[in-house]
Amino acid sequence: MSSEITRQNAVEELASRRFDIVVIGGGANGVGVALDAVTRGLEVALIERGDFASGTSSRSSKLIHGGIRYLAQGRISLVREALRERQRLLRNAGDLVHPLEFILPVQDRLQALKFFVGLKVYDWLARRGTLNKSRWLKAAELSAKLPTFKTSGLRGLSYSDARFDDAALTLSVIEQAVNNGATAANYLEAIGFEKEQGRISALKCRDLESNGEFSIATRMVVNCSGARTDQICRLDDPDSRSLVTLSQGTHVVLPPEFRSGDRALVFPETPDGRIMFA
Repeated sequence: MSSEITRQNAVEELASRRFDIVVIGGGANGVGVALDAVTRGLEVALIERGDFASGTSSRSSKLIHGGIRYLAQGRISLVREALRERQRLLRNAGDLVHPLEFILPVQDRLQALKFFVGLKVYDWLARRGTLNKSRWLKAAELSAKLPTFKTSGLRGLSYSDARFDDAALTLSVIEQAVNNGATAANYLEAIGFEKEQGRISALKCRDLESNGEFSIATRMVVNCSGARTDQICRLDDPDSRSLVTLSQGTHVVLPPEFRSGDRALVFPETPDGRIMFA
């Protein structure tokens, strides 16, 4: 937690109480589960073996979007749900989530028309969203918006999504969970389970600061450990099948002169079939 005293108090509480739920993993999913559960009246504990939001939740694309690539895959319900969540975050976390204009440069006329139709469907799925609608950009406007790019021969489209501070949002959610009564502590590693009549009755933990071990009594454990999901499952059953297929994105950091002002670029179709944001 934010101070040694606060963390030590939390550790002592974890070791001395019985909880309805223990959540393993202090990333976006884990803290979301903790907040949801505690606001439903459950006794909730959350542990994280490193810093909160130290994994994928601080290494995202920093974008809050409706999944425009999923639209091309025909996953309409997923896009609609993501756009609803985008609007909720813009409304509820306006200090951390901000509108962002995206520029989509296109060379081929038919391809440009295809993307324009797709973006209009994207607008329609957003319904009453507050962000600007998609539109064509004239040649002079495209050049002005991308001053460091050669725009000759390009057509441009503009649409809106949002950007955010991923780690700060995760920390904000965990703060809300703790304020609502959850008990959370980091630098605690799950190392095993205790069972009664075949059911998990406690989670065994190692305190990575003191190297001591203790158990957290609980009725249920929720595994939100991200890339370590299978490892946690095998603490319970060494022969459990793999549940997670790992995927990887690549983030390349460039000097400021490569920036396209206060807006983003999207290249929806790269030669190897990826989507690329800048």
